[in-house]
Amino acid sequence: MTAAVLSPLSLTVILVSFPDGPRRRRAVATWGVVATAGGALGVLLSGLLTAYLDWRWVLFVNVPFVVAATALALTAVHDSQAENRVPPDVIGAVFATASTTLLAFGFVHAGNHVWGTPVTVSAVAGSLVAGMAFVGWELRTSVPLIRLSVLRIRSVWVATVLIALIGTAGVSGFYFASLSLQNVLGYDPLSTGLAFLPFAAGTVLATKASPGLVERFGMRTILMAGFTVGAIGMLCFTRLEMGVGYSTFLLASIPTSVGLGLCGAPTLSLGTSGVLSQEAGMVSGLLTTSRQVGGGVALAALASVASQHAGQGVHALADGYHTAFLLQCLLLFAAAIIALVYVPRDTGIGS
Repeated sequence: MTAAVLSPLSLTVILVSFPDGPRRRRAVATWGVVATAGGALGVLLSGLLTAYLDWRWVLFVNVPFVVAATALALTAVHDSQAENRVPPDVIGAVFATASTTLLAFGFVHAGNHVWGTPVTVSAVAGSLVAGMAFVGWELRTSVPLIRLSVLRIRSVWVATVLIALIGTAGVSGFYFASLSLQNVLGYDPLSTGLAFLPFAAGTVLATKASPGLVERFGMRTILMAGFTVGAIGMLCFTRLEMGVGYSTFLLASIPTSVGLGLCGAPTLSLGTSGVLSQEAGMVSGLLTTSRQVGGGVALAALASVASQHAGQGVHALADGYHTAFLLQCLLLFAAAIIALVYVPRDTGIGS
């Protein structure tokens, strides 16, 4: 819950501190680099802590980081609009949380049973009801969690969809690649963490380079290229099977990491372009939430599909993981098509 609040707030600080244009894109890219580096450090540290201490240290190690971040926020971040505070939309948040939770639960339950069970059907139906209730409430309330009319802006809704697909590839890709390393290739937790370092490095470098590439080639070109390269990387992950070497994993990790890294910051910049400062928090919350919800719900769905395609034994597990990778490949190709159709050709050039 705390992370869900802090993630959009950190992006909001950037939006209100930098005017729309190249400087904001570079700042957003830096934000993405830090987030990616933190994720990479988390994967490595979790392997080290699990291997040499205990899995509980994966939770304990966060405490000093939280203390340091709290002290930094108190000294460096100042609220210039304190007099304009509005009450939170608690009811809207409850409806949205219920909808996504029920949907994810339904997918998980279907993976362990079948899609037509009463529990699965009830969970999905409840998710739809809660989703409709959320929309109805947001249209009625004077202080909505998300002003739904903002989705009429093409840059906002396109970025929301693309970031959800990036979240799907990022979260699910990490998950199924980790399972492949451990359950198919036989890696231990520490070796798995170390194996992801090139993946993290590729994402960081591509994220850092993305603003300059957008300035030179345009946002649509970079997004199309990034999603296509990422899709090819996901397709390469389907070659992970018992007996292959680390080079196979590396050859899949590089295009996937570079592709996702190229797309992350430009998509955030697309969604926040032209956003008024008073709407920065709402839009950044929408974008970061779409990434988390897209990743979480898609992971539940893909895990359900993978489990139904997997059987007993290493080869059968690998087949299930390959199905998940193939679906992620198709989703990233779909994202490339969306970028081709809906992102203007010159977005990002000379801004």
